[in-house]
Amino acid sequence: MNLKLDENNKAIFICNGREHVIINAEINGHYIFVTSEDKKLFATPNNEKNIKILNETHPEALI
Repeated sequence: MNLKLDENNKAIFICNGREHVIINAEINGHYIFVTSEDKKLFATPNNEKNIKILNETHPEALI
């Protein structure tokens, strides 16, 4: 499960074929915990691709 950018440059988390717009992200060790607009919490691997997306959409999570 990874993050992706949508056409409006919003971070999207895909889970079971459903897309969730991310409103908050926090890095904790090997995982990135994200909260979606529908108030669901997800964890995704802390990898280069996901960090690149967060850098564009939620740079405060990288501090």
